[in-house]
This record gives sequence, C-alpha cells and structure tokens, in this order.
Amino acid sequence: MTIENPRSEAGQRVKKTVGVGLLVALALASACERDECAALASKVQTGDVFDVFAYGHDFSPFCAAGFEAGQDHARWVAKAWGEPPNPFEYMLFESREDACWPCEKSRGCATSTYLASTDLPHRHEIAHAVRGLPCPTLLEEGWAELYGFAFREALTSGDLRAAADSNRSRVLAFEFYPLAARFVAFLLETRGLDGLKQLCKQTINSSASLDSALTKVFGQSLDEIDAEFSNYPDWSLGQLRQDQACEGTDITSFPGSWTMNLTCGAPGVEGRDDGPLIAQHLVDLPEAGNYRLRFEAPVDFHVRVEFRSCAREGMASVVYSLRHVYSYLTTSGVALFDLPAGLYVFRFSLEEPAELFPFEVSVESWP
Repeated sequence: MTIENPRSEAGQRVKKTVGVGLLVALALASACERDECAALASKVQTGDVFDVFAYGHDFSPFCAAGFEAGQDHARWVAKAWGEPPNPFEYMLFESREDACWPCEKSRGCATSTYLASTDLPHRHEIAHAVRGLPCPTLLEEGWAELYGFAFREALTSGDLRAAADSNRSRVLAFEFYPLAARFVAFLLETRGLDGLKQLCKQTINSSASLDSALTKVFGQSLDEIDAEFSNYPDWSLGQLRQDQACEGTDITSFPGSWTMNLTCGAPGVEGRDDGPLIAQHLVDLPEAGNYRLRFEAPVDFHVRVEFRSCAREGMASVVYSLRHVYSYLTTSGVALFDLPAGLYVFRFSLEEPAELFPFEVSVESWP
C-alpha cells in the first residue's frame, strides 16, 4: 500500500543510525537535517521487512514488481544468514543530487537502520541492511556481492592482503569487491556459515588483524588460509552470485516458448520507466547439447541476456554467461553451446526502453 507520509517523525528510525562496520562514510548533507529530510518523504509504501520512503518522486517512475521483489530478496538473504530479518527504512531517491542524499559519491549505501538508493530493488544494499551489518567490511562487502546485482560480472582474483589493508578507514576499495565475494564463498564452502559468523565477530581492518582473526577463529594463520584460498577455483563473480530465481516454479519445458513483456507495469518486471527494465524466466533443458534462443519482436531492440545453470559446483553455477542481442530485423538468435541438462535462469534487460513491447522467446536445438 502507498500512503501519504503521515508523520514528520518518519525518519526517527533513520535517525538511529549506528556506526557498526559501516560500508561507506555516511553523512547527510549539511543543508538537510535528518528530521527535515524525513519530512520531505511525501509518500511511504509499507512492507513486512522495510518501508519505502519516496524522495523527489511519487513512486510512479518505478515498476510495481520491484517493491515486492525487494521484500522477497530481503527475506531470502535473511534466511541464508540464518536469522530473522533486521527491519530498516528504504530511502528511495529520484536523484543522487538530492540535498538529503546520504551516500556521498556512491551509488547507494546502508546502515543497520536505513538504506538509500535511486534503484529498487538495490539487492546489494538490501543484503547489508537486512542483516544489520554484522561483519567487518571485507566480509560484509563479499556477502553483499554474493547476493547482489544481476548483470554484474568480474574476475575474482587478487591479493587478499592488499584487500584487507585497503579498508583501514572501514571502506573497502571497490576494486576488491569481487575478490571479497570469492573469499566469502570460500569461507562458506570450507568453514560453513557458523565459521563465517565467528569471523564476523572479529576486528578486521588490515592484513595483520585478518591474520589475528583467522588464527583466533580457525587456528590457522593468514599465510595458511591464503595458501588454501589460492587453490580455490577462480570462479567469476557472475558464477558465484547466488540466484533466488532458481527457487521459482514457473518453468518452461523444452521445447517451448514464452512471451517476455518488458513493460514497467507487467508482472515480474523490475526497474523504472525511463531506465533498464529487467525480467527473468526459468527453462528446463532435458538433455545436454547445443541450443539457441530465438527472439521475435515487432521492432528493433537491444537486450542484454544473462543465463545461468541452477546446478552448482560448490558455490558456483556450472554455466554462466552474459550476451548482448541487437536485433535490426524481426528475428534474432543466440547460440548456446555444450549446455548440461537441467534448470536455467534466463534474465533479460531491455537497455533502451524508448518503445516498450512484448517479444517472443523460444529455445530450440541447434544446429
């Protein structure tokens, strides 16, 4: 439900920000005190995990499906963490130029009491806020990357010591986010969630403190853990990212086709009406082999396609790829080679939604 903001004290929970392992230096612009900013949130959409406060808009630019998708993601991440969801306020801004924007130059930020973003849902920041930021930043950012954005791919190799030393001000250098995700995946696979949680209770703001924390929790030095970590597969960030869509039940069996209606009001479509629009679909491939995605649309279009196997080797999907599809005719196709049998998530992002339209997608054997 969307209602007018009935309370000038709407930001009282926002005002209770605590500095527990903050990911970004969070300071509201001097021109806008917290209570004043809270009063400027003219509309509120309530939810069971978080309420969304509108800044500079009335929710109309945002696709309706994104609100419930954010709540679902919050519940899913909390379940993966093994604890009840931490309630928080979701401050949804029209622009990062807003006087009340609290995240300085970053795309979004979170504390244990609020999240600020111009996107909905901002899965990375939700993964922070719904757990109340319980970890040192190296681990905190690694976790949020594992449960973060679709269509984000990166190499995860790097120097673990350099990553630990980069967060002396409790802000991890962005270049180490993918490495942090791989390190958290490594810890989850080899030490389990309980081991990660124990490590999260330690102070880690340098390679020396990481060495001390690892020795205290696991009885192994940083040198020993790093030697083991160096043999952990160099899964990419896209392969490691966890995907809630794999738990869906709306599945197309091969051979089959479906309609992708990438309009902002369509069921399951996330984004906003002046930006990329994202939707997903599950497909069951009964046999290993080569396949082709075939697109049929009434107009030219450009979509990004992300596909992954729901089958995993350890923490990583056994198949992950990103493709761009530019169609200047009414049909286009994407060849997919050597796919194992099983369930797949196909995710589509319409990059230039000047003309909003449904298009047909089918999966066929190839060649």
